[in-house]
Amino acid sequence: MNQDPKHAAFADDNPFAAPTAGVAESSFYKTAATRLTFRELWWNTRPNVLSFAIVSLFKLLHLRLPAPFGFAPENLRLIDLAELPAGPRRAMADFVSACERLGFTQRFAEIVPCAGDAEGYAIVLANREGSMFAMINCVRFIRRIEVHLTMISRLGNGVRISTTSAPRRMLSPPGIDGHFLRGASADDLLRAHQLRLLEIGDAWPVTMNDEGLRQFVRENERLSREFHVGRGVWVRMTIGEVDRLRSAQLHSLE
Repeated sequence: MNQDPKHAAFADDNPFAAPTAGVAESSFYKTAATRLTFRELWWNTRPNVLSFAIVSLFKLLHLRLPAPFGFAPENLRLIDLAELPAGPRRAMADFVSACERLGFTQRFAEIVPCAGDAEGYAIVLANREGSMFAMINCVRFIRRIEVHLTMISRLGNGVRISTTSAPRRMLSPPGIDGHFLRGASADDLLRAHQLRLLEIGDAWPVTMNDEGLRQFVRENERLSREFHVGRGVWVRMTIGEVDRLRSAQLHSLE
C-alpha cells in the first residue's frame, strides 16, 4: 500500500530509537523536539499553555514528534550578494535599508541547505571599522516567513556578544552571550548592543576583514552545531528521511 508522502516524512522520526545498522546517514539534521529542555519547550510554545502541556507530555513519555524539515549547517554556503534569490532579498530589504542607514555595508550572503518545507538565507553586513557585524536571517517554515536582525561582536577574550530581534527558542552555546529583544528595530538593537559592550568594558571587540568575517560566520555555525548535537537536540537524518521530505516540498521563496 502506498504511503502518503506527508506522513511518510515522519515514519522514522524517533530520536530515542537505537541506530539501525546499515542505514546511510545524510548531511542533514532534524530537531528532536522531545530532547529540548522544558524551558525551551515553553519558549517555543508560549503563550499557549495547552501546546506547552502537550509537548511536555510527549517529552515525559518519550513519544516522537514529527520533523517537518531538515537542515544541513555543515554545508552552509557563503555566496556573493548577486547570487541571492530575489524572494529572500525582498523579504530582507527593510532591514538592509535600516542597517545601511546606520553605517553598515553588505558584505556577502549565505544559504543553509534545507530539506522539506523550509528555506534559510542570510545577508551579512559590517560596520565601517569591522568591529561589529549585522546578520539578517530570512527563514521560511512551510507558509510562514520570519525575518530577524542580529548584531554580533567578537571580544578579545573570545566571547561573542549578540543582540537579536528574534524570539528565543533554544539555549545558547557556551561562549555566546545572547540578548533577545523580540521584534526590536535596527536602531533599538544597535543601541542595546553598544550599551552591552560598554557594560562589559574590560574586553573590546575584535576587528575583522571580509575573510575574517567569513571564518567567524563558519565558526559560529560550528559552535552551534557541536553544542546541539552534543546534547542530542540535533540528530542526523537518514538519506531516506531526506528523500521523503524533499518529495513532499511544496513551497519556495524563489
